[in-house]
Amino acid sequence: MTCTRRPDDVLADLDRQLAALGDIGDVPNTPHAHEQFAARQSALANRRQAIRMALAAQADLAPKIATLQTWHDDLTAIRQQIGVEFRHAPRPRTDRDYGRFLNLQMSISCIDRGPEVARDSGWSLETLRVGELLRERGYVAGTPIENQAMGLLPWLGALPNVERRLAELQKEYANTERRLAEALLDDDERERQAAERRKAAAAIPVRKTRGDGSQFDEYADGRVVEVEPVATS
Repeated sequence: MTCTRRPDDVLADLDRQLAALGDIGDVPNTPHAHEQFAARQSALANRRQAIRMALAAQADLAPKIATLQTWHDDLTAIRQQIGVEFRHAPRPRTDRDYGRFLNLQMSISCIDRGPEVARDSGWSLETLRVGELLRERGYVAGTPIENQAMGLLPWLGALPNVERRLAELQKEYANTERRLAEALLDDDERERQAAERRKAAAAIPVRKTRGDGSQFDEYADGRVVEVEPVATS
């Protein structure tokens, strides 16, 4: 569903329509007139609220998605780089070589499972190769606190968790886009789509079963189509 109407323009138009309605005291003092007024006023106010809520949700979601997407892309690139270094690392012959080998291995585990995998290993995110590459990409460690040799680097999640969270946020954003597009529709388009939905619903029959077990499909227009029993051998 697409809509070329700008939200600000639609909100302004809704405000004008609500103002033009006036007050319920201005309409004829009959139940029908009051019901029509209340229904119209509620419909306009609900559309206005739906637009504002969708825009607020998008304003909240967009920076979260952008930040998480950048983190995902950086972690993915770092993992690829460490993978290349790991595959091309010479066979460990000294303690230093072996330490570097384990550092690369632990870095990949850290990206896949989180920094807690390094607990009690003598390493941390900040001393692993992954931490070094994060710093190269502009991630800045916080100020060291008491008994810390260095500040902690930011960590937004292991790669699989980030991918799941991104998918959730993107789905949520897509839902807000759908709700916004619906709220931006003008009355004519809204009625046209409602008519299409009614037509589609009317084309779907309801299957019913008689007391003798025979079945038939009943359509909204009253048509009845017998359901042929399935032959059994």
